[in-house]
Amino acid sequence: MPTIIALIRHGETEWNRTSRWQGHTDIPLSAAGILQARCLSSRFEAETTKFHALYSSDLRRAMQTAEVLGLVQGLRPNPVKELRELDVGKWSGLYDHEVAARFPEEWRRVRADEDIPRGGGESMANLYTRAGSAFEAIAARHQDEKVGIVTHNGVIRALLVRIREMAINDCNDIGAIQNCSMTVVKHAAGKWEVERFNDTTHLEGFTPPPDMLAL
Repeated sequence: MPTIIALIRHGETEWNRTSRWQGHTDIPLSAAGILQARCLSSRFEAETTKFHALYSSDLRRAMQTAEVLGLVQGLRPNPVKELRELDVGKWSGLYDHEVAARFPEEWRRVRADEDIPRGGGESMANLYTRAGSAFEAIAARHQDEKVGIVTHNGVIRALLVRIREMAINDCNDIGAIQNCSMTVVKHAAGKWEVERFNDTTHLEGFTPPPDMLAL
């Protein structure tokens, strides 16, 4: 039996909706994000998907998503600090145009695909190492089992770079991972492969009520 890991990005936050850099800032889910997590939970229930274990970044937006999923799974999510999003340091809370204005040289270099620490925080190579080590430890602990990991856009992209044996500078080629999407990877015959990428079919037609958008 292969080892199967579902990499789940957390539900939407207000900062996601308004396109602000989050990093390690502990932003909670928005009301829409909670509903997204419920949609994914309902999908797992309908497909009778059962995890042997559930792990999560220890940041609140990921843990809240994992807790919603855990209710149906009958599992308590295990928080793992190493699964946190990329630390963007002084960029946290800023919009792109504000980062470009306050940190023009950093912004220029990142836009040119140089992998440097963002805002005095981390580079993607740093994230690749810490999140990759956590991923490998979880996979080793749950050989031949099915596991859910709730984490972040940057972490999932870094893990896909690792799994596909790409260069870290190619991380941007993967593209953004959508809120509450599911990317499924499988380990069999000594290698990892991607079975599903950025799957959001459970969110098709999802539109939060107008009053929720104002929360």
